[in-house]
Amino acid sequence: MTWPVAGISLALLLTAAGRSGAQVTATELLPCCAVETIDPRVGMLVVKNLASGQLWRVQTPSQKYRPGQAVDMNTPGTAMALTPFPVEYLKKNPKIHQNDAWEMRSLVIISVEGRIDGQNHLKNSDPLQAFTGGVEVVLLDRSTNILHRTELRTYGVNANSDRTANWYETAPLTAVNKVRAVVIHHSHDPKVRLAAGAGWLKENSRDVSLVLTCTPAANHGGGLPGRPGALKPLKQPSTFPVRCS
Repeated sequence: MTWPVAGISLALLLTAAGRSGAQVTATELLPCCAVETIDPRVGMLVVKNLASGQLWRVQTPSQKYRPGQAVDMNTPGTAMALTPFPVEYLKKNPKIHQNDAWEMRSLVIISVEGRIDGQNHLKNSDPLQAFTGGVEVVLLDRSTNILHRTELRTYGVNANSDRTANWYETAPLTAVNKVRAVVIHHSHDPKVRLAAGAGWLKENSRDVSLVLTCTPAANHGGGLPGRPGALKPLKQPSTFPVRCS
């Protein structure tokens, strides 16, 4: 299954979540809503439709969410998708700059409060030549707009050796609320930053990790007591809708 965004086919990494192994049927999920309140004691989110003001109860698993976080929902109001935290993404490049002796591996963890923790491991099995690698992390919304990009960090490793470097920085909460995909970019020339435009994404779709999770909404087409009526059909966004199953 693929996620077509702005004409780009990205790997769809959506998993069904919910009580008693509930399944989400294949359907369109469109941007509409935001997390209104969270009650971790009973595992319940209240999701608000930003256009109509209608509220939905959504049973949530153990992942963490935050008020104001963007939510996609299907038109009947029976299924939704949002990004659970912490977001964790591991990327490995066994060949840097076409050199089999140079390797880079990066683990990134993004907290619900926007802290980005990175661990970068560089390995050099070349007995003669050292190398310097660069790494940066880019957060994208569902239209592949850049929400936040980290500093470009560079690390040198001597011949026939390896090193591990840890770092962190904080993304603004406005970006955390909308994050739908994460990119880790490794480079041999650390002076050149990633041009994360449509062309690069099309050629490097495997480097884009979609971090949405699908879950059924607790109220079938309803809403909270005192707020009757099903969710009205949503306007088609400028990009193709997310589909989950």
